[in-house]
Amino acid sequence: MAQMIGLPQAEVILAGTPTAPVVINNSSHWILAYTFVDQDAAGHVRPHTYDMIGQLRNNPRAGIAPGVSSSEAQSLVRPQIRDARGAPPPPPTQVFLDSVLFDNGVLVGPDRTNSFDAITARLQAQKDVNLAVEAGAWSKLQQIADGGSAGAPALAGSEIYQRNYRQRIVIAATEMLRVRERTGDAGALKLAASMAVYPTITRGQN
Repeated sequence: MAQMIGLPQAEVILAGTPTAPVVINNSSHWILAYTFVDQDAAGHVRPHTYDMIGQLRNNPRAGIAPGVSSSEAQSLVRPQIRDARGAPPPPPTQVFLDSVLFDNGVLVGPDRTNSFDAITARLQAQKDVNLAVEAGAWSKLQQIADGGSAGAPALAGSEIYQRNYRQRIVIAATEMLRVRERTGDAGALKLAASMAVYPTITRGQN
């Protein structure tokens, strides 16, 4: 039986089973994202991240509410990994919550998978695209959407940060251009404005 380890210091419990984990939010904040990791006896780890931040643009109460539990059993998709002999990986001996992001922007947990950098990179990329929309810099956005680096800013930070930023900025620029094509400048500006509710991420004490 795998050990299920939550973040009791943050009042978030991990229950259920490795294939049907249940996150129990006993805190006073909504949960907007979380990552749990399963680990087998040989020390191999597989992270699973669930990010609900994007839902805020349509629902200010997105995420897992205080006092509510959430199971990802139906949406959990595990890759069919097999070794050289065709055998599946050993079952997890431990499943632990690696990080939890609350609606006040505080990310807690050991964060061994560096969710902090991954999330902040995606949010910064979206913010940069939104600023370009507000400035009417459509040619710049087209350059980014086309995969060119001319319109994107120079990046510092970890490899995870840079990778997530570059992936997200192309996706975000492409989305904005498609919205503009369908609904005009006003539609793109409205979409950019809807993301003003996205939190600023900080690290909490663990």
